[in-house]
Amino acid sequence: MNIYRFNGSFLSLLIITTAAITLTVAIFAKIFPLLSAKTLYFCQQLISNTLFQIPQTIPNTLVLISLSFLIQVWKTKRLVKKFLTNRIAIPKRIEDIANLLDLQNKIYVIDDRNVFSFASGIFSPKILITTGLIASLVDKELEAVLLHEKAHIENHDPFKMLFGKTVSMLFFFLPVFSEISKNMQASSEML
Repeated sequence: MNIYRFNGSFLSLLIITTAAITLTVAIFAKIFPLLSAKTLYFCQQLISNTLFQIPQTIPNTLVLISLSFLIQVWKTKRLVKKFLTNRIAIPKRIEDIANLLDLQNKIYVIDDRNVFSFASGIFSPKILITTGLIASLVDKELEAVLLHEKAHIENHDPFKMLFGKTVSMLFFFLPVFSEISKNMQASSEML
């Protein structure tokens, strides 16, 4: 399995985000007109004011991005913590499949009748799977589900999704970011 797959949506999101941030900084820094003989004094004043504003604009933009990212991390941790209140011991059949797929200590089983699983975490990603899903699948199907979630972990999809949500939240006024984030989620599921 090639873990270095090309994810065009993520690359597009990075490029467009970089361009949007650059454009935003440029606008906030008051891009000044070309110098001419008649406006030399005005332009000198504008340049002087801009040089004092650039150091203030860049940190404000970085603070806004960091704050948006931290909000998304907090929301994700809160969701996972909610699910982990119903955590149970890993059943033998899941433990056997986890050993086969090299997923030891990376799976949490949640006592829940709903049928779902997901990968979560940036630095120490884990797979959460419900007892409802386990009960509804045979071993080969469970292996396929865990392989799917393992691919998310190996491709760093939890981080990519977090980054996509952060950017779409930060640039809520530009619908293209929301669409790219949705496309990125769909393509990572398809891969």
